[in-house]
Amino acid sequence: MRSIRLENVSKSFGDECVLDGINLTMPSGKFFALLGPSGCGKTTILRLIAGLEKSDSGRIFLGDEDITKQPVFRRKINTVFQNYALFPHLTVFENVAYGLRIKNVKELEIYDRVLAQLKSTRLLGCQKKMPSMLSGGQKQRVALARALVGKPEVILFDEPLAALDVKLKERVLVELMELQYELKTTFVYVTHDQAEALTIADKMAIINFDGSIAQIGTPEEIYEFPVSTFVADFVGSTNILEGILHKRNEADFFIDVEAVGVVDLHVEKLKNWIIPGGAVYASIRPEKIEISKTKLSEFSCCFPGVVESTSYAGRFTQYQVNIANGQVVSVFEQNEEHFPKETINDDDQVFLHFQKDNVVLLER
Repeated sequence: MRSIRLENVSKSFGDECVLDGINLTMPSGKFFALLGPSGCGKTTILRLIAGLEKSDSGRIFLGDEDITKQPVFRRKINTVFQNYALFPHLTVFENVAYGLRIKNVKELEIYDRVLAQLKSTRLLGCQKKMPSMLSGGQKQRVALARALVGKPEVILFDEPLAALDVKLKERVLVELMELQYELKTTFVYVTHDQAEALTIADKMAIINFDGSIAQIGTPEEIYEFPVSTFVADFVGSTNILEGILHKRNEADFFIDVEAVGVVDLHVEKLKNWIIPGGAVYASIRPEKIEISKTKLSEFSCCFPGVVESTSYAGRFTQYQVNIANGQVVSVFEQNEEHFPKETINDDDQVFLHFQKDNVVLLER
């Protein structure tokens, strides 16, 4: 398998610049996700890689091969579309075999390869069915089998699970992950659903509203260490606090949050955009905060507040807490049956506790 690399790629539609000189590498044999809000250009990136659109400038590589001007049919890349794009008048077998027939593959080889692919995607027994007879999950697997049967080096997915219900989506995601792990084919997956991206990706890129690359990393790196307010807010839920950064010594800093209190930090090396004495933003995830009616000594940071609302969400209870500067802070407390928790109601006076290691400084 080979990687995909975009070098200084730009694309405009009329007067609208969608991508402006982006550089991006999607590693070989990995599950790579492109995550971003609607209209940010992630589908345009996919279409440029597939050859369905032409870039205005820059180059696209498959491994070391420049495919920028290569026609679609010469690229060893297949696409699974959101609507699956199955031929309604062809059986499952013929849908999967279609690309091989275009390439004049011998009938016996077509038969063997299609059946093998139907088996790997758990569609044996469906080969004579028409698409109208299939469930959403089965249609998705037919589209995947058709993409895989030609033995591409890269498979592109354009929000392929958008039409599926939650339970089916969860099951199909697991199947995709297992299949990619088995085949080691490079998968590039476009979505605006952060849960999908965090679940499936070995590595991911966050695309900003303007089409720029906001951050690249593993799901854990991006969730735990977002670099900007956009990434922190877009990927998962977070609380963003604003204050003035102060320095105690070389590795000991704190943020003075106006009217609320102090947030302790441990920063080994300040980035060039962080200046002691200047305003900064910091992110703290709701599940990293402990809520209680009494002050707990084992936490390095503590804010007093008043509970504005509580809501039960199955696995956790969400609290919305007003702190002294008027900001509302979200807290997710895990619901654990065997460990009865303190009863906290609306309008209760509470303390919000968290450790300094869970505070992340963000670019403004």
